[in-house]
Amino acid sequence: MLGTKVVGGSWSQLRGSFLRLSQRQLVVGGGILTGRLGGFITGAIAARALGPGLFAVYTVGFTIFSSLTQLTTFAETWLVSRWGDSRTLPTAKRVVWQIKLWAALASLGIAIVVGIFAPGVIARFGITTLTLVIAVAAAGVAALSTAGASTFQAEQNFMAYAAIVALSPLMGAALSVAIALMGMSDPVVYLAAITVSYCPTATLAYFRLRSEASASLTLPLMKNALRFGGWVTIGSFAYVLFQRVDVFLLAALASHEAVGIYGVAARLAMIAAVFGNTITTILMPIGSRAETWASPDLRRAYSLESAVSIVVTFAFVGLAALVTPLIIRSVFGVGYLGAIGPTRILLLSQAIVIAQMPFYFALYGLNGARWIAALGLAQLAAATGVGYILVARYGPLGAAWSNVLTYTLGAIVVAAFHWRRRLLRQAPA
Repeated sequence: MLGTKVVGGSWSQLRGSFLRLSQRQLVVGGGILTGRLGGFITGAIAARALGPGLFAVYTVGFTIFSSLTQLTTFAETWLVSRWGDSRTLPTAKRVVWQIKLWAALASLGIAIVVGIFAPGVIARFGITTLTLVIAVAAAGVAALSTAGASTFQAEQNFMAYAAIVALSPLMGAALSVAIALMGMSDPVVYLAAITVSYCPTATLAYFRLRSEASASLTLPLMKNALRFGGWVTIGSFAYVLFQRVDVFLLAALASHEAVGIYGVAARLAMIAAVFGNTITTILMPIGSRAETWASPDLRRAYSLESAVSIVVTFAFVGLAALVTPLIIRSVFGVGYLGAIGPTRILLLSQAIVIAQMPFYFALYGLNGARWIAALGLAQLAAATGVGYILVARYGPLGAAWSNVLTYTLGAIVVAAFHWRRRLLRQAPA
């Protein structure tokens, strides 16, 4: 009887987890997938219109854009954690707006200074100053847009969140189609289309975040947000860099054609990353709370839902790896068939990072900020050092394998964090 009860309870929990997964992740996953498809179409159109050589310029510019967009994501996490406090919420929104604005202006200023005084550094990566400036500007607009989307996430309004994250990439795809039909073959124009596509959602974010909160209240919360983002920001910045360092190493060490081919592989891997984004949106607000891991029942329910998410993700990633040759040949053209191998390796790296992601969120709620920083820095060092050796010897394949090794390091550290916590929990008082 006891065994039957346990099995029945486990099945009930699993069924409940699956239903919650279906209801919430279907909406969020649909929005993110739509946005990813919009971005994928944009990249595919640019790849066909530009060819591998010029697409390399677009790839480096897009990498700068996507890297800087994530630089201030700690502000969104902080805002979501503050959303339940109606007394400080207006000021918190104002703080996030200011962080986004200052970060965008600082990044743009640095890009302009580098372009004026060190143009050779930019040229080393095969791009121009204008490419750099437009990519940085696009990142600033997109970062504000994602902050606006996080307000709907905090409200548990996943339908609105899904619409926000899908709108800008779809607009970018439409603009890219128009540019291609006009016969334009300038990578800068395609990057400018990304900037324009995020303007409507950034405007919405402005109205949702901009408030008339007192400046005297803003300063203490600003310090709180930056303190929250202290170690986390170090880790996040290192995380952003190591995710993109493979492209920069290729740009510095390999031919333009190799960079363009790898850009296609990265695009395809981004489609698989939709599952990681979905898991983050749904599970991070729960997994980053200390009480989730303190309560055996909450921890068990969260782990079950995470397991369902991971299994479903693995199935889709495996399917994507099987159809990779067909997608590349039909969407990008035979000139990019060299991307098949790197794409499959990058899909493997996505599977590794998704498997650890629900348990990585615990570091936010269990005083793991220093772990986040140390892990990010270690992964950056590994991606740079090992990546340099692999890229110099194996080109795009080496760049892809450097991702697998770096994400494996992350999985080991996350497992060590939970193992250490388990030992401390079991130790006698």
